Amino acid sequence: MRGFIAFMLIATVSFGENISKARIEEGRNKLKLYGLAECLIPQYKKISKDNKNDPILNDIYKASASSYWTALGIHRLKEEPYTFKTIYDPYKETEKYVKKAYPKTLAYANSQTGGEIIMLRCFEIYNSKGFNDFIKKQDKYIESSPY
Repeated sequence: MRGFIAFMLIATVSFGENISKARIEEGRNKLKLYGLAECLIPQYKKISKDNKNDPILNDIYKASASSYWTALGIHRLKEEPYTFKTIYDPYKETEKYVKKAYPKTLAYANSQTGGEIIMLRCFEIYNSKGFNDFIKKQDKYIESSPY
């Protein structure tokens, strides 16, 4: 009987660690996707002729909103306990990061138009070591359980 109890304890602890790792990866991925969408939005707004009816821009807005709302259940905001004033918001910080990184990132030129290729520039940020390191620093705001 003791062997069975010990096995169950070890299995429970191991299972809990796997959920934790999976949750961290899920949180990181969703926050990175949010950052990618937030990198693309201001750039496409600059070149769109009709911000309200542009299908690409609208799709990016939806991707941003979807990433935000699905990640919101994973990352928590740090708030003042009595006033609920936001002290730290991983989503806003991610948005600030990509907006600051964009002008510092290598621009790719479109050989046909001479303009830049926005998406590649945002992909460079998305795949950069700096962005990955930033995203990992947001792990402390991940909730351990969805419930």
